[in-house]
Amino acid sequence: MSLSKKIGVIGTGRVGTTIGYNLKKSGHQIIGAADLKQKNVRQFCQILKLKYRKLSNVDIANKANLIFITTQDAAVEKVYCQILPYLKKGTVLVQCSGALSNTIFKKARKKRIIVIGLHPIQTFATIRQSIKATKNIYYAVEAEPKARPIARKLVAALHGNPVYITSKDKPLYHAMCVFASNYLVSLMSAVLDIALALKIRPNLAFTMLEPLIKQTLDNIQKDGIEKSLTGPIMRGDIETIKSHLKILEKKLPHLLPLYQTLGLKALSLLITKSA
Repeated sequence: MSLSKKIGVIGTGRVGTTIGYNLKKSGHQIIGAADLKQKNVRQFCQILKLKYRKLSNVDIANKANLIFITTQDAAVEKVYCQILPYLKKGTVLVQCSGALSNTIFKKARKKRIIVIGLHPIQTFATIRQSIKATKNIYYAVEAEPKARPIARKLVAALHGNPVYITSKDKPLYHAMCVFASNYLVSLMSAVLDIALALKIRPNLAFTMLEPLIKQTLDNIQKDGIEKSLTGPIMRGDIETIKSHLKILEKKLPHLLPLYQTLGLKALSLLITKSA
């Protein structure tokens, strides 16, 4: 199947705008976008160099035959229910949530609507940054076998790589992504808490620790998880660990459970490595 389709986007935040931009850059036709916030639509049109038109979700459903729903997760099902009566047989409906599965679109399948879950495995801090950071990334694809050829063409048009997941595995998959991105930010926030307790400025703290962080990630990519573990747990340095627990309990008690949990995970890696 060719992607010579009329593509519409519902939800013009960071994800929707980035996907729209990349598809248009690949030569595909974007017929317009809808959003509750018209300033977002104006920005979408400006970035994609499209003429601004105020369109509703129903307008998109009537005009497009490949529709991306890129709203916040809480709005996806509401948008879907709103546009379902207007979707024509053969329309491709793509939802980009990492957490929601395609099971909410059962009625669409009965109308012979092609449903695809397409979640970009990337963080979207800003639109400009995201446009630069989405080339060659992976997309988690949730699709029935007959819809996979279309999904592959979409991912190729986005200059990405597909990885296939099932509906039942979607929550676990999304938890993995949250650990890899959101909770990495949380971990860096804990690092910053300690830096502030040491009266080290945040900018200096990250500049100082950046080589350590990057080298650790490089080691993981090159040598794997187990071989990349260093530090007191790997060395069996119990006294050092005791000193960490003591000072955290005294100075930063809110970080103690996190330190203990991560320490136990490091210990399990050591046991695996030694087995």
